[in-house]
Amino acid sequence: MKKRFIVLLLCLIGENAMSQGFYNHVWLLGSYNFIQNLKGRMIFDSTSYVHTTENRKMPFKGTEATICDAQGNFLMSTNGIWIANANNDTMLNGSGLNPGTGASSWVYGLPMINNALFIPFPGDTGKYLLIHHTQEQYGAGYPAFQLYMTSIDILL
Repeated sequence: MKKRFIVLLLCLIGENAMSQGFYNHVWLLGSYNFIQNLKGRMIFDSTSYVHTTENRKMPFKGTEATICDAQGNFLMSTNGIWIANANNDTMLNGSGLNPGTGASSWVYGLPMINNALFIPFPGDTGKYLLIHHTQEQYGAGYPAFQLYMTSIDILL
């Protein structure tokens, strides 16, 4: 019971901290099944949303994370394999995000949900953290054994 309370408390603290800006203003959508198919983008404001389609290199198998700056400008996304910048190109040093057999087996994105999270770096608007898992083949499955933290400087 104590663990559940701590998790709930951390979620509430995180929700209050993130509500100070539009860090989750843009969501990218799109399956890996057919790379050439159009992908989706949802842009939210305080009262509504707009859904558009777009051509984008990054598909999502399961892992998907995006982040905007405090004003709602799209900055980057990841599918657990690589990090894309606002132009949907691979960021400098953004490839090879996760080591191991899971990442090499799923080149269109890791098939894990809730696997990556971007967080603004406190006190520095040019830096962000990415918390993410990797997968390793273990028997018939691909469980997550390790948790990684990647520091991203978008000014480079």
